Amino acid sequence: MNEEKIALVSVLGMSPAVVTETIWGLYREKPELLPDEVKVYTTRKAWENMQRLLLTEQPGGGSIWEEMEQKVGKTIKLKKHIFEDNKGGELSDIVTSEDQDLVADQLLRGIREYKNPEQDNWRLVASIAGGRKSMSALMYGAMSLGAGAEDLLTHVLADDRASSCSEFFFPAQEKQELQDHGGHSFRAQDVLIDLASIPFVPLATLVKNSDFKTGGSYSALVARARETVAKIGQEDTTIRVSKSKCSVYINGKELELGIRSYVLMGVLVKHKMLENKENKNLALTAEKAYKHLKELINDNTIPIHVSQKIKHSTEKFFSQTSWMVMEMKKDGTREAKKDKKGNKQYRFPDSISKEKTYLKKALCEKGFSDVADDAIGRDRLGFIRIKKTSFCD
Repeated sequence: MNEEKIALVSVLGMSPAVVTETIWGLYREKPELLPDEVKVYTTRKAWENMQRLLLTEQPGGGSIWEEMEQKVGKTIKLKKHIFEDNKGGELSDIVTSEDQDLVADQLLRGIREYKNPEQDNWRLVASIAGGRKSMSALMYGAMSLGAGAEDLLTHVLADDRASSCSEFFFPAQEKQELQDHGGHSFRAQDVLIDLASIPFVPLATLVKNSDFKTGGSYSALVARARETVAKIGQEDTTIRVSKSKCSVYINGKELELGIRSYVLMGVLVKHKMLENKENKNLALTAEKAYKHLKELINDNTIPIHVSQKIKHSTEKFFSQTSWMVMEMKKDGTREAKKDKKGNKQYRFPDSISKEKTYLKKALCEKGFSDVADDAIGRDRLGFIRIKKTSFCD
């Protein structure tokens, strides 16, 4: 493996001092992470401001950047990325949601390019100190999706005097006698720089993609990570249906239900137990739901008072026939709607659809929205990812 290199990636607004302050903080507190390369993500206006303040030769010779390199004892390569709009032009500012989406994608792409295993062995230090708050938040998100546990996320803090002085860049700079915006004098060497480490959860393994340069947009990877996390959580969810009262226990927490919602949950759990037994996914049709309900009654799996209430009216409670989905043609006639394979589509009758709504509401009100979405989402009935279901006394 190639020798490890350190890159500092930073979002940047109109205060370029956050870059030199971060480098100084690393030099003093984490010298092993003093960067070989700095890459700033910014707008054209902010980059021009950085050039003017940090890269332009001073009257005494040399730039602030060269002065800083001399003080920390290392030559540091500086690179820029000017945020692009959706037409390949330059973003002048980040003010709309579309701008933020573009910035998020570009930050994520940059992080993933550094972490591409086919490239040099880079360790990242990311700074969220510069730019708009949205840029800082998106840098945090990009690091979560693209960086690893070995990487570092930071925020640099300087005292109020330095923050209100456009001539302060780092404590050991040549120009020591400075004034803040209020006209109060101070010396640069007296300014305290605090480099804060911000913990983040590396989620790159959840959205791993062999192509690090085109591995998906920021929003797409967020969605993928959410789906994976939800799946992990749901696979650990345990649902037990009481045989003695209209209650279910989700991860040990009791949820009391109305009779009809309780029976529907019993049907869902019985179907999931059948799927687990046969180790395959089985479509839960209205006909199967009706069959499960009859078995729950005949086997005395549900409370006697519930069985007695619905025993002689199961047809009214659950229609045993699925309804064909119809669609209107251009000529005004109706015909059966078909799926991509040409099969006619069916849906649960209104009696079951109505109970889905009540059960979903009950689950969501008690904080089990993930369970509700998994079991009774749009055009769906039956647990998809939840594995641990049973009946209990």
